[in-house]
Amino acid sequence: MTVSGRDGRPTPMRVHLLAVLGLALREHGRGCSVRLPVAGEPVLTVWPTTRGGPDGREVVAVQDTAGWSYLWAGARCRISDEGSPQVAAIMITQPGTGERR
Repeated sequence: MTVSGRDGRPTPMRVHLLAVLGLALREHGRGCSVRLPVAGEPVLTVWPTTRGGPDGREVVAVQDTAGWSYLWAGARCRISDEGSPQVAAIMITQPGTGERR
């Protein structure tokens, strides 16, 4: 599974996928931000609905032999078309839905 670009920096595709998911989450009333650490991979942090609430998430975009996926807290949403970020946003905002790893 590739996590970062060849030179150790986040790949533009990974950042793009997380940003698109962030926009989909805003449509579902959830705030979030993409963090780009100097070392490591980009992470989309989904803010909890209440301060210190249990529904905050950290999401990464990964690529394996089957293609791209969003991963968070033991769940996965495969990215198969333009609608996948909306599906992932629903899965994140409505816990208990979606494919488990």
